Amino acid sequence: MEAIESMLSQYPNNPPQVADMWQMMDNVRDKIGCDNKALDWDTVNEFYSHPVWLLNGLFIEQHELSMQHRDAISDWIVNKKFKNVLDFGGGFGTLARLIAGKDPTISVDIYEPHPSEYALLRAAEYSNIHFINAIDRKYDCLVSTDVLEHVPDPLQLFSEMIENVKIDGYIIIANNFYPVIKCHLPSTFHLSNRARIT
Repeated sequence: MEAIESMLSQYPNNPPQVADMWQMMDNVRDKIGCDNKALDWDTVNEFYSHPVWLLNGLFIEQHELSMQHRDAISDWIVNKKFKNVLDFGGGFGTLARLIAGKDPTISVDIYEPHPSEYALLRAAEYSNIHFINAIDRKYDCLVSTDVLEHVPDPLQLFSEMIENVKIDGYIIIANNFYPVIKCHLPSTFHLSNRARIT
């Protein structure tokens, strides 16, 4: 909690704005020494395990537009009556908790390599949410928001995501392939100019 309070005290806006969150993440990334051109997985893992991501999760749950998007996605998923859903790179678990709360019959797995203790605690309130370390089955629906811009080979990871979905299943992805924050890898920016697939 001290780390979060320290980060918040460095910015004039209370609550923080999107630009403040991005700046906080950039500052943490710089302090850890992450380099987008020569990725070192030890520093990358340290960055994604930092409390700034807990703060980001709390921020999202207070940010109106972010919650509108997550509400729309969760409503669509619930209306489809899926039996199981994978939240790939589910971070703080906000979307998974929305889905699980709206329909307790849907089993929601969260694949997240760096869950915070608080995210695990919040998810434990729902019997139909499970954080998983490996994906060993196929799902009716896979949802992944703001993940592919963080990996060096997003098309390879997207191919792996497809393999985790049942035939006639659904994939929902939302990405930001723009240099708005340092953890968006420049090797992915060419994808911002691709046509939308619907």
